Amino acid sequence: MFSAERFRTYYYDCMPYQSSPPTPQETERYRAKDRFISSLRHNPRFEVRLGRLARHEKCGEIVFEQKGVDIYLSIDLALLSGRRDIQKAVLVTADSDFVPAINAAKEAGVLCAVCYSRKYRKPHDQLLYACDERFDFDGLIG
Repeated sequence: MFSAERFRTYYYDCMPYQSSPPTPQETERYRAKDRFISSLRHNPRFEVRLGRLARHEKCGEIVFEQKGVDIYLSIDLALLSGRRDIQKAVLVTADSDFVPAINAAKEAGVLCAVCYSRKYRKPHDQLLYACDERFDFDGLIG
């Protein structure tokens, strides 16, 4: 794994959906997530970027999708790389949407690693090929 001083940790997510008016379960889920996000923000050199959760119907089912989260990560990675603020980036994801941002970071001289768990979600091959190093949490934890 990379050995370097941590510049900053970025956490990308969104708050849970709440209907109008919210159900008691939605309210509790929102409060729990708010407490978690608040605790993250108290850590030194830790940034939280929140997108939004969109609710829509797809093929007769209600589907929730995060909006803006991928863009925040991609912009941050490209900006930090372009300004030479970072030399190494470690992403915890399985999503290939980040490949263009990873390639931009690599063009700026940043070493990129991806950490993932095949038990949770198999990473896309394009993501694995794009990164300089790959770490499967399942193999590290045991």
